[in-house]
Amino acid sequence: VSTQSTWAHFGLWCVVSSPLVLGMNMANDKLMDKVWPIISNREAIAVNQVWAGDAGRLVANATETVTLTLEYDEWAEVRMQDTSRTHIEAPAWQVWAKPIGGVPGNELAMRYAVVIVNIDDTPHTVELDLGTMGMSCASVRDVWDHKDLGVAKHTYTARDIPAHDSVFLTLTPSGCGN
Repeated sequence: VSTQSTWAHFGLWCVVSSPLVLGMNMANDKLMDKVWPIISNREAIAVNQVWAGDAGRLVANATETVTLTLEYDEWAEVRMQDTSRTHIEAPAWQVWAKPIGGVPGNELAMRYAVVIVNIDDTPHTVELDLGTMGMSCASVRDVWDHKDLGVAKHTYTARDIPAHDSVFLTLTPSGCGN
């Protein structure tokens, strides 16, 4: 599994409130060095642990599809038994979101964690409609890089998401300003 895919998988597990279980050889220093920045990300773990009424859900996906080839997965050590199902169609990208609690002082304004996953072998730019989460404007924070990205008005555009990679954000409702 590529490092980009590992970021995407972990982000999705966090947004859908999945139990975070490590099924790998933790004595493998090379592997631990690769995944440590991912599995020790406190902001991502906080998203996983918060419960604001429901787990994450699919909120958008591409109309463009890609064909995925299912092959031997060395990490999971699983082989496809039914070789007639080695190719499946999937959307080129997906957006998953999870409510993560109210805004202090305005508990009716819900904050969200969002993972945008590029399933394709080529980069994609994805425009997220903030109205999907009941927002017109939102303060955007990058969970992976621990950086505030400013205020998005009506949409947030994730540009050139690399193949099999993801963008992990938190969105907090905010005023749109001028």
